Amino acid sequence: MELLKLCNGIVDFAVLGDAPFNPTFLPVLGEMPLRRLSAPLYKLFGGDSSIDATHCIFSSLTHLDAFDNVVRICDHLPALPALTHLGLDQEVLWNVLQTLLAICARLEVLIVSFPFHDEQIAWEWVRAAPINDVRFVMGLYNDYADEWEAGAKGHAHFWSPADNFVARKRRGEIDAQCYWLHI
Repeated sequence: MELLKLCNGIVDFAVLGDAPFNPTFLPVLGEMPLRRLSAPLYKLFGGDSSIDATHCIFSSLTHLDAFDNVVRICDHLPALPALTHLGLDQEVLWNVLQTLLAICARLEVLIVSFPFHDEQIAWEWVRAAPINDVRFVMGLYNDYADEWEAGAKGHAHFWSPADNFVARKRRGEIDAQCYWLHI
């Protein structure tokens, strides 16, 4: 916490695994110009019902990789003023994804990712996709820590390939109904 207080210019922040993360981080993170956040919001706010979409932590946040039950945070997402990229790491009901795409008009990318060890489940899930929206992307990830480390070093992370994939779908280079991206 003391180190974070000294680093008030952080723009990309991730909390992975079992790291201690709770509402005491809110005032410190609220002082930062965060653009990308990868974290469980329910831990940060002390429960699903305590999430405050008007909190200053969200004022410049464009990329959110939420480790939350999406049904419990769905109502908060349209209120995030700068959100353009949303990442979910769990199987989500199709109607919830369709609702998110409909109510979050500023979203440029909505990516649902599965761990590599769930590849068969992921393939079955994406084959059933009833979504007709070029912004939707589906893929597998190897290790979130590796992704964030690559991004911190200036290398591509999962947002860059997802942006390129959606752009190619918009240009007609990839079928708009293709959702599968190897992250």
